[in-house]
Amino acid sequence: MKITCHPDDVVWVINELHAVAEAVRTYGDLGRTGVDQPRLEGLPTQLYLLAAAVEAQMRALLHTDQLCASRLFRALPSLDDPPRSVMHFDLTAADTVVVSAVSTEICIAELSDAHQRLIAATKRLRTSLQSQAMAPLYESLDNEAEQLRLFVAAFA
Repeated sequence: MKITCHPDDVVWVINELHAVAEAVRTYGDLGRTGVDQPRLEGLPTQLYLLAAAVEAQMRALLHTDQLCASRLFRALPSLDDPPRSVMHFDLTAADTVVVSAVSTEICIAELSDAHQRLIAATKRLRTSLQSQAMAPLYESLDNEAEQLRLFVAAFA
């Protein structure tokens, strides 16, 4: 399998996973009236953990790429070589929103949108970060998307 990493796209996915996690946190418990209904309480945390794993994989691939390139193109280090290089990524903080007195219909609409965003982010990730190490992360993201879909369907 080839290894591909497009950092700008991966950063977009990481930011989107954070935003989806906060949407699920905001609207996931609202509208729940019975104890038998499904819950999403662990989903935001899981999405943050998956975003962190994606970021770690991206950084590892970029580090390896830069290290190999520097060793390939510079047989002997010179005094002009910088001791280190720094990469900056445009990661953003997701806002935590607290709402009250929101109808179940609004909650379901927001969670449906979050589900579609999660599906789109996962699809984009599959094309922007390809590595054998990503297979378990893709599976976990698919599982979280399915959990969210089932939650929304329980209210439909």
